[in-house]
Amino acid sequence: MFTAAAVACLTINAYHEARGEGAEGIHAVTHVALNRVASPRWPDDPCSVVYDPYAFSWTIEDDLPVDEETLLDVQEHVIDAIMLPDSTYGATHYHADYVSPYWAEIYPITLVVANHIFYKAPKGM
Repeated sequence: MFTAAAVACLTINAYHEARGEGAEGIHAVTHVALNRVASPRWPDDPCSVVYDPYAFSWTIEDDLPVDEETLLDVQEHVIDAIMLPDSTYGATHYHADYVSPYWAEIYPITLVVANHIFYKAPKGM
């Protein structure tokens, strides 16, 4: 069901967003991308979701370093996440606990993992 390219996009996203947060954080970040794929509000494939302009902050940076060994570890967790139930309860957004996006006041929190807070967009938004 998932192409190698889709897994690669989900992996690089999880690497930059949650590599230091263990399996739970990687699973949650992966599920946010998958939940967006499933929503009509976003593109319908993982790579388009990950590289949707400004969707994930790391994508606006240039030439971010990547540790290949860590990337392979993250990939294992991403593959696991694809096969596991959604631990985020449908979250489509998250942010680090040290930022305060405008939508955080109106979106319900579904999960907190390490320094990330996960949210599900209210119906109709």
